[in-house]
Amino acid sequence: MLPSSVQCSECRVNFSTIVQDSLDHSINTFMHYSQSTTLVFSNVCTVDGKALDLQMDIAGYQTKPSQNGVSSHMYKLNVKLNTNTTIKFTLLDFGGPTTVNKVLFSVLDIDADLNAGRDQWISGEGIDDYRYGDHVAVSDHRNCEALRFDALRHGHAHDNPSDPMLLSPKELSSSVALIYELVSEWTLTFGVNSQTTHESGRNFYLAGSTQLLRSTCPEYS
Repeated sequence: MLPSSVQCSECRVNFSTIVQDSLDHSINTFMHYSQSTTLVFSNVCTVDGKALDLQMDIAGYQTKPSQNGVSSHMYKLNVKLNTNTTIKFTLLDFGGPTTVNKVLFSVLDIDADLNAGRDQWISGEGIDDYRYGDHVAVSDHRNCEALRFDALRHGHAHDNPSDPMLLSPKELSSSVALIYELVSEWTLTFGVNSQTTHESGRNFYLAGSTQLLRSTCPEYS
């Protein structure tokens, strides 16, 4: 448990401004990026008066690049069916890793196409706490040191989130807020299982503050 004097020094990740992007968003077919793909976002949060950046290193990524991008303080991440990709997130201060007391990081739109058995999931180690909304439609279980979250709800494009602070009941039910303590980096794997070989993908939305959990600080609760 962190001392109360530093408990509210947290990074609530904001994906508004991307400054480095190695994806070609004009491509509307699936691509396999066998080498690590790097994205950098500037001013993702301010901690103790310092504006921090965020680097995402994506390994073994199969995606339709045109479906990825910034969307209302979130980042839309497209993952091809029957694949998964692991992303290392690193907070940067003047280009180098920096440790913060807390990180609030949310994943939205963890849902499924139940007719085709296309279910989304995420998994990661080092998660200190997590929160769900009411009427949760995501399951969780621990596998050794990793926590895994699986979709339980059928989802459509029309119930994808458009504003992280204004989520419908369905959007809230498919969201999870992850809390990390004393970290400069964290790693998550994003996957889509499917019973079909149809070439398609599913989208995850990455955020910080949301209607589900604006902050871990009491004054923002």
